Amino acid sequence: MQLAAKISLLVQEFLKETPVFLVSVKISQGNKKILVIIDGDAGLAIEDCTKVSRFLSDHLEEEESLQDAYHLDVTSPGADEPLLIARQYPKHVGRKFQVKTDDGDVIKGRLKSFDGVSLVLEELSKKKEAIEHNIPMLDVKEARVMLEF
Repeated sequence: MQLAAKISLLVQEFLKETPVFLVSVKISQGNKKILVIIDGDAGLAIEDCTKVSRFLSDHLEEEESLQDAYHLDVTSPGADEPLLIARQYPKHVGRKFQVKTDDGDVIKGRLKSFDGVSLVLEELSKKKEAIEHNIPMLDVKEARVMLEF
């Protein structure tokens, strides 16, 4: 089993039955840099990252492919990073989104709802009329929260 898959399984098991979940694991530079991205259903505290980091550090001590020094970073998704898994969407209902679809369309609007299969964006037209877009998740190439100031 590859190292990323092993780490994913370890983190998923550790976080099972908690409001915190694994988003992704990225390994680069010949297993020298390990980036673990986690998120939470209602946000994420620094303590959550610390717990996962300590847990992984203890378990990675025994990993044969990591006999040399490595850098482990457990973090939350960046504010401008695309959403990668369905579990990230519900906490963003009500926020502005930009969605790129597989056919090249770019839709900007407020996330009205998400049911796990599709998302509904409400776009304001130039005439200030609300246009609803029901977008199946299978058609979403990339979705990002748009920061509002």
